[in-house]
Amino acid sequence: MVLTNAERHKRYSEKQKEENKEEYLKKEAKRKRNAYIPSSKLSPSELMERRAVSRMKFKKHYYKVKQATNDKIQPQPSTSSGTLNEPLIVQLPYMQKNNFRKTY
Repeated sequence: MVLTNAERHKRYSEKQKEENKEEYLKKEAKRKRNAYIPSSKLSPSELMERRAVSRMKFKKHYYKVKQATNDKIQPQPSTSSGTLNEPLIVQLPYMQKNNFRKTY
């Protein structure tokens, strides 16, 4: 099967990522740092676009965190064996309010 140059390059880069994972991650972090543009240098429209993208990323992340915490709490079937004087302990899933913001 004949490969195009793009396919060859993609396979080569995937192979490099697998072989030198730590080096690749360091290079990628450096590339991201150097490509970052401070928000003071962006135009208002570019700034709005950047904020919209980051807002969507935050929503997606917090949704995943919320799903993970809700999945950890599994309902347990109650049993009637034991004394009647024991207190009943009910654990409800923690739901954050919509207007709650983290300050870190």
